[in-house]
Amino acid sequence: MICLRAKPLIEKTQEYLVKLRRSLNQAPRLDVLLIGNHEASAIYVGRKKQAAQDIGIDVVIHHISDHASQDHVEKLISMLNNESNCSGILLQLPLPAHFNVMKLLTLIDPAKDVDGFHPLNKGNHLDNFAAFVPCTALGVSRLLKFYNINLQSKNVLVLGRSAIVGKPLAIESLHQNATVTIAHSATKNLPDLVKQADIIMSATGHFGVIQWDQVYEHQIIIDVGIHRHNGDIVGDLGKKPAEKIVAAYTPVPGGVGAMTVNSLMYNIFKAYCLQKQSGCWADIAQSIDALTL
Repeated sequence: MICLRAKPLIEKTQEYLVKLRRSLNQAPRLDVLLIGNHEASAIYVGRKKQAAQDIGIDVVIHHISDHASQDHVEKLISMLNNESNCSGILLQLPLPAHFNVMKLLTLIDPAKDVDGFHPLNKGNHLDNFAAFVPCTALGVSRLLKFYNINLQSKNVLVLGRSAIVGKPLAIESLHQNATVTIAHSATKNLPDLVKQADIIMSATGHFGVIQWDQVYEHQIIIDVGIHRHNGDIVGDLGKKPAEKIVAAYTPVPGGVGAMTVNSLMYNIFKAYCLQKQSGCWADIAQSIDALTL
């Protein structure tokens, strides 16, 4: 049984990116739009800022009142689109209810869309063209490659169909020649689908849709969720029993969440290199992807 810990890959990636940063004339810069006083969002932004600063990325956090207007945020995004020193723009979600989220995401320059949420990047990802892949899906894909887990011809069950996690996970799996099933709230006979899967990727956003006693020894479990339950931080499946045997699994915490943040760093350097044309990003990406245990 393999525990798919993110730490070994993150350490190797950080070491590579620190060397890359030293070779650049200028630091990449991430601009984060943090709207309102959402506690979880502030925590997530703090983690992203620390991870960025650890490898030499400059971070500017734009604290915006939850009473700000749509027009105010649109003008800020337009300004950052035209700011040559800004490499990437991140609109921290969720937003207060009065904002038109899709309009704001669509306004971000696709070349600076390091979250991969712009419709152009989503469409390019779907067609397997060069694109910014949403960070969770990219993180899962990189983690599986790091542990030499091949999705070719595997039956992959994705639990969840969100535009920013579930669907990108399914698309990434399809690009790796998996046979993909997406399950959601209207799915019937979920236990039968679970039984047929080689790999289960749970991204429901809800605790306990399936649990550890419903999965099997031959399966690989990718748990994207994070919840507080009975005083513990757990994934969608809950706390893994020590005696439960599966082929491989991602721990919570220390798995997909950490890879999501690390893959944001990957996307920021990608954005910088493509904008500044400092070196060949394809070669850099190949070097990062070649990191193995």
